[in-house]
Amino acid sequence: WTASRRTAANLAAMRMAASTPPEQMTDADRRVLAGYSGWGGLSIERVADQFPAGFPVPEVRGLIHEYYTPAKVTDEVARVVRPLLRELAGPSKSVLTLEPSAGIGRFVRSLSGPGFESLRWNVVEWSELSARMLQAIRPDLAVFNGPFERWVREHGDEYAGRINLVVANPPYGARGASVTEDPARAYREKQAYAYFLRRALDLLAPSGLGVFLVPSGFLSGGAARNQSLRAKVLLRHHLSAAYRLPSGIFPGAHLVTDLIFFRARGGELPEVPDEDAFLLEGRYFEE
Repeated sequence: WTASRRTAANLAAMRMAASTPPEQMTDADRRVLAGYSGWGGLSIERVADQFPAGFPVPEVRGLIHEYYTPAKVTDEVARVVRPLLRELAGPSKSVLTLEPSAGIGRFVRSLSGPGFESLRWNVVEWSELSARMLQAIRPDLAVFNGPFERWVREHGDEYAGRINLVVANPPYGARGASVTEDPARAYREKQAYAYFLRRALDLLAPSGLGVFLVPSGFLSGGAARNQSLRAKVLLRHHLSAAYRLPSGIFPGAHLVTDLIFFRARGGELPEVPDEDAFLLEGRYFEE
C-alpha cells in the first residue's frame, strides 16, 4: 500500500475501535481494524487533528518500530508450524505460545482457527494503541499492555522452561527506559531485537520452537557484536532453518530481514559446537 492508503486505513481503524465496543463489532468491523498497519514510515503530525478524541494516540517511537509482519509471511509461518504442534504439545496436548511484540496480532491471526486449537496464547504489546486494536479484534485474548521486560519481570519465572512456541517480529531499534525492568543483568542487550530474541528463546521448553523475523545482520553481520550475539544464542539453541526475505516486504522500511527457526537445546553448551562454526562466522547462506 502507498503511504496515503496506509494512513487512511489506520485512521479508519482507530475510529472504529474508538466508537464501537468489541462485543458489538461485526466481522466487517474487525476487517477494518485489521487494516491498521502501524505508523512506521508515516507522518503522525500531518493527521494528528484527525485522531479520535479520547483514544490512545500513536507514540513517536512507532515511527521507527512499527513495521508489522505482512500476512503473507505470517500465513507461511503458520503453514510450516501447524504440522509440528502435536509434537510441541506433548502429553499436555496444549502448546504454550508467546508473542512478545504482538502489534495488532498478525501472527495471532494466522495461527488461529482449524488446526491451532491447542495454542494457549501469552500476548504482549507495548503500544497502548496497538494493544487496544488487538484486544478489539480478539476480545477472547488477555493482552498484556506494556514492555516485554515488564512481562518478563512479572511472569518470567512462571513460564521459564515451559513455553513451547515463540513467534515474533521484535522491534529493531535501540532499547529505551524499559531496559532496567528485567532484573536479569545478563540480558542487558543494547538492541531491542537482540533482547527479544535471547530472552524469549531462553523461556522455551527443551526442543521448543522459536520463530523470529530479525535484521539480516544477526546471521550475516561480521561485526564483533553480531558474532557475540550469535554465540550467546547458539549455546542454548539450534538453528533449524533461515530464509532471507525481499527487502521491500515492509512498506517504507526497505529492511533486509531473515525469518529464522530455532529449537531450544534444553540447556547451555560449554562452547559453540564445531558443526555450528560456519554459523558463528556469519556464513549460513554461503553454506
